[in-house]
Amino acid sequence: LLNHREFILYDAGQAYPEYVIYFHRSSKNVLESSNIEDFKIKCLNFLTDTF
Repeated sequence: LLNHREFILYDAGQAYPEYVIYFHRSSKNVLESSNIEDFKIKCLNFLTDTF
């Protein structure tokens, strides 16, 4: 989990097209929400290790 970086681009000119992956998030088949505190800890650890 969280082994990748995700960037939000607002204009197609902001990306190097060879590595662009387009995706769409959907609310269909949504899983039960996880513990928010565990998620916050995972995010904090990811950001600490990445930057």
